[in-house]
Amino acid sequence: MVGFVNQPKSIMTLSSPSIEGEITVTKITMEDPYTEEAGDGYKKLVLAAILAYDETGKVGRVENEIYVLSETLSDRYEEYGWDDFVSRIATVDPQDPENSFKEFFESLDRETDADDRIILILAGHGGIEDGKYFFSIKTYYILYPIITNDVVLDSDSLFYTISILGPAVDFIWFISCKSYEFFNDISKDRLQSVFDSLIGWAYTGKVHVLDTEIDLNATADAYREGNPPLETIYEDIKSCPNSAAGVELVQRDYYPGDLCLLSLHPTSTGGGGGGGARPEID
Repeated sequence: MVGFVNQPKSIMTLSSPSIEGEITVTKITMEDPYTEEAGDGYKKLVLAAILAYDETGKVGRVENEIYVLSETLSDRYEEYGWDDFVSRIATVDPQDPENSFKEFFESLDRETDADDRIILILAGHGGIEDGKYFFSIKTYYILYPIITNDVVLDSDSLFYTISILGPAVDFIWFISCKSYEFFNDISKDRLQSVFDSLIGWAYTGKVHVLDTEIDLNATADAYREGNPPLETIYEDIKSCPNSAAGVELVQRDYYPGDLCLLSLHPTSTGGGGGGGARPEID
């Protein structure tokens, strides 16, 4: 069951070029339409990315880098025993952003199960209102090129939508300003009750979407020839002097052992990196 509630709110400045744009908060509640008790034995490595509709053009600029990461993993998945690689990269439909966003996840849920690994990327503008994180699924001009309005989802709506994918999701990457607040809004216990094992990447402050291209390229480069743990890639990005966005990048690690995206199963290196072995930043 899916419900939408549109709630126009007072003025808020998201991390877009707006001066004083309004936001419309859209709440989504979902039940999993494609429940599955177990996998089908056919193991798929899946890269899924949903990009917000953005008339400013900034969000769309990371699409190429997402495709590069997808192609890099696609070139190598067979080496590690996966049966198939699936790439799903889409932009929210501005004519019906709520249903477009919801249908992306329903379609992804329909073609995946517990045997698969989903790498999930969400790219869009983000901000804080009343102490809670909001992710814009549609940013549009009401006075070009100065003022924009936004249609946004709160953390609960994001969680309800993503959670229909279940434990197949091992990695979520929020490419938006203030996105780390999602992991403050949604507790570790709540996340693990759905996803079991998970690594999340997000940004603590204001980041320019263009700067995150460096982080995406660094991740693609790491998997071009090797299969390093995500935890190691994270440390490398954090130490990279060229990544302005990397300064704001934060990792939540609820994964046992190390998460090497190309590997079928978790690896254990005896320390550092997995399942809470790293200290959390609160």
